[in-house]
Amino acid sequence: MTPSEIEARFAKYDERIASLEDAHEADSWTITALIGSHPNLKMLLGLIGRAIQAMRDRTASEDHDPSYERILRQLLQTEKTVLQAIASRERVLARRRAEEEKQRAASPARRAAEQDSEQER
Repeated sequence: MTPSEIEARFAKYDERIASLEDAHEADSWTITALIGSHPNLKMLLGLIGRAIQAMRDRTASEDHDPSYERILRQLLQTEKTVLQAIASRERVLARRRAEEEKQRAASPARRAAEQDSEQER
């Protein structure tokens, strides 16, 4: 092979690697969007946990496919993303509840103030 042929081959490899990185990034965004829109994250977490266990069982066998380890890593990353989404939703709910409590606590005081102003008229 000539140096120019070797260089052309490396350029093709670089293009393929860039394409794989783009596909991985797109998959990551898709997974994040699906997780974010899922109505029951705890159920989803259970499904992912079972898939992780199944993949661990497969990787434990002697004749396992090397791609199983890559799939297991992706599942573990997805599990981490689901846990982050659960924590985020819980924080949002806690803030919402705190605001509602604050509004409920302010409502009687506001009503009392309005009644006082009406009585003064």
